[in-house]
Amino acid sequence: MDRPNRIAQWYGYSVCLVTVVTLLFSTVSIVNNAFTLANPLQSGEPWGPALSSFQAYKATYHNSPYLDPSEREAARKAPLSEAELRQRYEALRAERIGRNRYDAGRGLVTSVLLSLFAAGLFLMHWRWLRGLADAPPG
Repeated sequence: MDRPNRIAQWYGYSVCLVTVVTLLFSTVSIVNNAFTLANPLQSGEPWGPALSSFQAYKATYHNSPYLDPSEREAARKAPLSEAELRQRYEALRAERIGRNRYDAGRGLVTSVLLSLFAAGLFLMHWRWLRGLADAPPG
């Protein structure tokens, strides 16, 4: 009658393995989201105008992937004034910071909750397995 005990052990150890893997992936996500929260301008899409500084934006604003070739050419021929460029830069910068902070915050909360759930499952099953090992046979 050792077979039911082995199936229970197999189940318990499988759940523990899955929760450990889940905790590892959640930890990576927590670290990535923490870095994004610390510096939201450095995260996000690598294409489009650079928003790290106004000078970088001025140099790259016409490289937006959202412009069709005719708009891109018009932007090169008739550049915007310094005030218009500054206004666009500030608006894009604020939008990217807000979006990246929101996404990172949401990802951080999700990863922490998943980690807590996985840790709870792990502890519950690990204790249950220890109880199986300590139980007298038969």
